[in-house]
Amino acid sequence: MKQHLHLTIGPVQSFVAQSRRTRDLWGSSYLLSFLAAHAMHGAKRAGGVIVRPRVDNDPMLQWVEGQGGPPRLGSLPNQFTVEIDDGVPPIDIATAAEKGLRNAWRRVCGAVWDHYVVHAVSVGNGTDTIWKRQIEGFWDVAWVAGVPTEHGLLARRKHWRTHWLPEEPGNKCTVMPELQELSGHVRATDCVQQDAFWSAMRAQSGEFDLRDNERLSAIALVKRLYPRVAQQALGCSLDVTHWPSTIDVAAAPWCQQLLALAPQDAEAYADVVTKASDHVLSGGVSSLLNPPSDGAQRFLQLDSNWFQRSFVANSKAPLSKEGARALVLAQLDKLAAVQDGAKPLGGPAAYFALLLADGDELGRMVAKPGGSDVVSSALARFTCEVPGIVQRHRGVTVYAGGDDVLVLRKASPGPQPTDVVHAQFGSATGLPWAA
Repeated sequence: MKQHLHLTIGPVQSFVAQSRRTRDLWGSSYLLSFLAAHAMHGAKRAGGVIVRPRVDNDPMLQWVEGQGGPPRLGSLPNQFTVEIDDGVPPIDIATAAEKGLRNAWRRVCGAVWDHYVVHAVSVGNGTDTIWKRQIEGFWDVAWVAGVPTEHGLLARRKHWRTHWLPEEPGNKCTVMPELQELSGHVRATDCVQQDAFWSAMRAQSGEFDLRDNERLSAIALVKRLYPRVAQQALGCSLDVTHWPSTIDVAAAPWCQQLLALAPQDAEAYADVVTKASDHVLSGGVSSLLNPPSDGAQRFLQLDSNWFQRSFVANSKAPLSKEGARALVLAQLDKLAAVQDGAKPLGGPAAYFALLLADGDELGRMVAKPGGSDVVSSALARFTCEVPGIVQRHRGVTVYAGGDDVLVLRKASPGPQPTDVVHAQFGSATGLPWAA
């Protein structure tokens, strides 16, 4: 009789949630999906068949298996079920899956080490030891096997804690505070040496990827920097130069309205700002919106802070030319005065909404006769539809896979992102949804 092997990879929630930037959120979920794909690929090569989730057409797994190019989003969850023929030891499949994951993880970490960390090791205090301890001890891979009709095995296995992270001494990471920061120096007594280490790191990474107040652990550093060395880490190039920030997400609807009402005024503002400052182009909302047919490309590429009056009025805004601040403010006020029907457009929002959704009681549905195939197929359809749904509502999809969705969108009155996703989940899957 065939067996089902259920495998899970952790930690997940803390790995993704402990992020300081929107790109970190995306990078964490993308890396998890990439590692899950390698685990699945290892299980398949050892003779297993992935039966849950439905991955026949999953772009991440297809890419890892040499078909097609890299996807933009992570789409694979951290746990899956493998069907095994009678006589095949489950431990062989589980070992192959874990080996696939850990080999991929070491490749990613090795790329970050070689490009960034190795240049600062000489001014660290046991940096290589900290790196090895954290990298080798981070992932917890747990599995259990049983007959297909036996449900709840993996849930029970998760209650059996067998993986414990080693003790972490010294100063802690500013993003993942349970882990030691990588320099190994104690700030109370060796602040000069600690600063020298992170200065050497920033010389390689640049100040945008590693701020002057950030002292990271090996895990946080890999999450932050692997997209920059994706060719060595993943085997492809990833364009993350203009990943939208939270303020970009909040400003996108306002930019779209302005371009529809007064595109010439928008481009005139971009002209004034670019002449007044050398630090204006960051990609802005250009990755969220298409420019109108008559241009306004520079306006969409402005750092979205330049749409906020409080930023422009602040003396710290990088305006080097005398009188430039008053000129920029006057032009920005002109944009806010553009008429939108019977009222002025005003300024953009400074806030955004974070939508985190996952299916409820899907395990109970799977346990029903034939439920596994129905749920897996429905979730696969939903995953494919999420990016398009979110894009139509001017949002940013960070992750969509299995029954999990992570989306960023401008917060506004009226229909909310949850309403959209709930409605589309029902139409795409035919399944009930509970938030």
